[in-house]
Amino acid sequence: MVWCGAEGIERGYNVFAVDNPGDTATRIYNEDMLNEGAGDDTLRSQMDYLLSRPDVDTNNIFVYGISMGGYRAGRFGQIDNRMRGIIANAPMLNASKVLDDVRHVYKLPKDAQGWGKRMCWQYGVDFRENLKAAMQELVDEVWGKFVVEPEKIQVPFLVMAGENELGGEGIRQAHEFYERLGSKIKEKRIVTEYECGEAHCQLNNFPLARQIMFDWIEDIRRLKEL
Repeated sequence: MVWCGAEGIERGYNVFAVDNPGDTATRIYNEDMLNEGAGDDTLRSQMDYLLSRPDVDTNNIFVYGISMGGYRAGRFGQIDNRMRGIIANAPMLNASKVLDDVRHVYKLPKDAQGWGKRMCWQYGVDFRENLKAAMQELVDEVWGKFVVEPEKIQVPFLVMAGENELGGEGIRQAHEFYERLGSKIKEKRIVTEYECGEAHCQLNNFPLARQIMFDWIEDIRRLKEL
């Protein structure tokens, strides 16, 4: 909810926040809840649930994905077109390639390996005996399944990214994702250092990220025909 919930409510929207299998919170509450492949079944079930509720405006469902959710937002659009629009901050074509450097966490001092170990635990990869092998499994086998074909996406789509997005590969994939999008209505918004939002997912300027996202949603809602 911290990413967009409060402002969404202030603007008059209902906000449905989701922790997917593979997200930290799900594993804290249920250690058996692990990621299933590319995550398609989970994504479809979320849309099925929303569409089953009588209090949901089924013509105005928007999907917003942040960080690894940027991958999921793109994947969602590839397999489902029941939403009004999608915002990915930032989208990925191949998560494994964006996060390839993570495989080298085992080379760091032990007191600096915590993030890598947490990611292994989060995705159900056993790191206790061989951290090097675990990091390779995480990057190649788990994240290697996180791929998107933007050509298959048809709904309106906003590509968001900070200009320093996860190094060279992260921002490169964001640009390529936009170019390959099958959506007739699409926009790309690269937030710059000058705007104080160049970091990954605008971690250094949350208000600006939310403004960009909700302004785009309102622009799409004004369109009579898509």
